[in-house]
Amino acid sequence: MSNQPINPDLIALHSVMDEGHTNVTLDVNPLAQHLNTKIMTAEFGSVTMAFTIGDEFVQGNGVIQGGALAMMLDFGLAFAGMSVISLEQNVSTTNMNVSFMRPALPGEYTVVGDVEKAGRSMIFARCQLFDSNDKLVASASSPLMVLK
Repeated sequence: MSNQPINPDLIALHSVMDEGHTNVTLDVNPLAQHLNTKIMTAEFGSVTMAFTIGDEFVQGNGVIQGGALAMMLDFGLAFAGMSVISLEQNVSTTNMNVSFMRPALPGEYTVVGDVEKAGRSMIFARCQLFDSNDKLVASASSPLMVLK
């Protein structure tokens, strides 16, 4: 039995998966609310999420700061990982490799995350970040530690 509380993100994700909902606002944590996060689709091993990034994440050269892009990618990786675990477990990003392909401007973004391999103690996930024109902006991969 776990001594950590059940993650509200995990509960929301599993509810979407179990009930087959789409385009569901993720409002269980302040960061997700601030990014206007939605779970577009979710199934075992795969998740698609949408975000709206505003001017507050723009740096001096007029583009979105790389950390904000990585933040959206981390959501995709974590939610893909959470799609294959039970409600009594959790995941933690242990390392994240990010590649930036093009500059990003404030607006609408979609992350597609997938599990490449799920083990008992580690999950390997990857995801891609697309702009509103379906152009690939960035990608990431990560080993996620399964917490029990």
